[in-house]
Amino acid sequence: MTLVAFAIPRRVGNAVVRNRLRRQLRAILVDMTPELPKGSLLISVGPELVGRGPGELRNDMVRLMAALDDRLNRADR
Repeated sequence: MTLVAFAIPRRVGNAVVRNRLRRQLRAILVDMTPELPKGSLLISVGPELVGRGPGELRNDMVRLMAALDDRLNRADR
């Protein structure tokens, strides 16, 4: 099982913007559940993500998870 938390500071936007972004990211991660590593993840979000569309956010998350997977595989060696 993977636990995921999001760190979204106020500088990203008001509560409505932060919560919308959190919901979008959570929906993307639900689709990616089989690919997620076991354990806990803390995903930090910056203001640059606010203007991105759903496809761009999905691509960002895919790249992030691929980079994480690479790091975890290197650590296992």
